[in-house]
Amino acid sequence: MLATIAGSRAVLIKPLVSQASVILMPGSDGVIQAGNHGDIHGLNGNQLVRTRYAYAARGLVVLVVDVSTDLRSAVDYMAVIKRPVTVVATSAGTWRAAEGVARGARPDALV
Repeated sequence: MLATIAGSRAVLIKPLVSQASVILMPGSDGVIQAGNHGDIHGLNGNQLVRTRYAYAARGLVVLVVDVSTDLRSAVDYMAVIKRPVTVVATSAGTWRAAEGVARGARPDALV
């Protein structure tokens, strides 16, 4: 499903039963091109984008964020749905995750 967080489009996947939340921050340019129905049209070769449903299948609420998403707002959004919230980033997404934490994002864990 499409989620709007502080004006940015992200993709939210909610399993029937959830244990925790993850925010996936893909690398490269970070532009996922989220469609109106939660589909993703960019970075489909990225490991985090490709495996997003595997996380949900293991009971995790998944939020795939776009490069323009404010990480603090994303963490706050997911904390309301299900804690703990873990941010998982790859490649250039790790720089964006570090910048988000420096700006005040407080996930429970960062990978």
